[in-house]
Amino acid sequence: MNEENGNRSLSTDSVNGPSLLNTSLAGSARSLFSSPFASSTLAVSISFLLIFYFRFVTSPDAEPCADAFYHVAISQQGATCYAARTFPKMSMSAWKDSFYDKELAFHFAIEKICGLQRLLGFDTSPPFHMLTSVFILFFLISFAYCLARFSVKSSLFWFLLMLSTSPYFLTRMTMLRPHLLGMGLMLLSTALISQVNSWRRLYLPLFCAFLYVYSYSQPHFILLPAIAFALVKFRKDPGLAFLIPSSAALGLFFGLLLHPQFPATFTVWKIQSIDVPLKMLGSNVPVFLGEEMLRPSSQFYLENLGVFLLFAFNSMLLLAGIRRFRGIQCSESALALYLISAVASFGLIFSYRPIEYACPLSVISCAVLTSEFSKAKIPFLQNFLARPAFLRLAKFSLCIIALLFLSYASSHTQRRKYLPFNELSDWWRDRGFPENTRIANLLWSDFPQLFYSLPECQYLFGLDPMFGYWSDPGKVSKIELFRTGQIRLSPDELSSITGARFAFVSFYCPPLAKDMFDSGFRLVYQGKDGWLFDLDPSENPTR
Repeated sequence: MNEENGNRSLSTDSVNGPSLLNTSLAGSARSLFSSPFASSTLAVSISFLLIFYFRFVTSPDAEPCADAFYHVAISQQGATCYAARTFPKMSMSAWKDSFYDKELAFHFAIEKICGLQRLLGFDTSPPFHMLTSVFILFFLISFAYCLARFSVKSSLFWFLLMLSTSPYFLTRMTMLRPHLLGMGLMLLSTALISQVNSWRRLYLPLFCAFLYVYSYSQPHFILLPAIAFALVKFRKDPGLAFLIPSSAALGLFFGLLLHPQFPATFTVWKIQSIDVPLKMLGSNVPVFLGEEMLRPSSQFYLENLGVFLLFAFNSMLLLAGIRRFRGIQCSESALALYLISAVASFGLIFSYRPIEYACPLSVISCAVLTSEFSKAKIPFLQNFLARPAFLRLAKFSLCIIALLFLSYASSHTQRRKYLPFNELSDWWRDRGFPENTRIANLLWSDFPQLFYSLPECQYLFGLDPMFGYWSDPGKVSKIELFRTGQIRLSPDELSSITGARFAFVSFYCPPLAKDMFDSGFRLVYQGKDGWLFDLDPSENPTR
């Protein structure tokens, strides 16, 4: 009898033992994958794959933005360019005599990443998929950190909401441009500035502002979170509220002052941050500033309606908490984030560029407001959030919406592809033209690809035409009138204005090339990348 009990006991233990072990392992696995770190890692990974897939589908063998070529080209010059006080490669620009690398940290990072790629045996020629991936990942990690700092679980929901809100934002996420670094630093700075609750932490806005000077062309944007948090802290501590933006402003000042390219830092900052916006607000714009600097079209508002709907939802949620439930107090962080997203969303009235901040900050604002109001046990919101099946359906629906937006954005941007001007550079080097030969790039937007393909040549202007206009308003205005067909110039006149031996027109502007050819300009090169005209017919173009 005892033996049977013993066998029965042994049999039960042998069955329960593995069962208990499996239950324990399953519980450990669930605990691991439900941890905040695992949730953030999963969200960042899936979002990264979606963005990279979008970039690869829309631009498998090209770049979605021409500016990438300039950033890679200047990073290849290394320290010689980081500390340079002049930029002779632009003969008709403020940079010629007062050069300031506005994105020095971005270019330094590109240089090191490309060096690591070469060390590992990877190709560093365009398209720059691997290079861009690093900055996309940095932004997504910054987004996850910002959510975690404001006590919001970094679930995939908020990442997908950010990616599906605006096709234009998703498109800009795929570009190798400093705004990827700038957006990430803005989110990190917002999270760090929110921690300033005493004068001992005033070094945080100072440090963030100082770093921003070396990373982005509009460093004063860092004042936005500093002022927002100062406003919400004003009633409680007016002195600290005053010191937060003051500390950030001091960081900006010392960043520009201690920069290796001082004093050009202040000159270039004034042109880009004061002169350009003033020209944008007025009607007297002498040169084409670029599509992204213009006032958005009605089509843009329709295609990116999600950003404005999200801001409206945040506004209604905030008003509902203030007016219907007076006992509920939003945290300082929730109010500050709402103010930041409100300013960025309002900026979309004047330019496309604020989408870079309006989209992620509106999502973070929504996440914080929703999280705080759900904990406050508001009846209608509590009922909404307390239904797991409904939430799963909502998240599944959002995934479908994200994929639909991804598909739409893919078809919307397939026609925008940029390649280096390799055919022109091969033709040029085969003929052995001397170094620093000046080529008049009549389209300022051609400069990045020209500089990347033929860094040994000299050009007129690029990147921001206002730098050219500031340098010589009369000549740049005349070139712009010639480019747009409003006036006609002879080869001698164009050569006299630009001081160039050649004039180049890319394939983006065939009407201009046709007008020049019909007007007697001597065509010496025609290829897939554009047309090159000789402004001095007496010279032999093969030399």
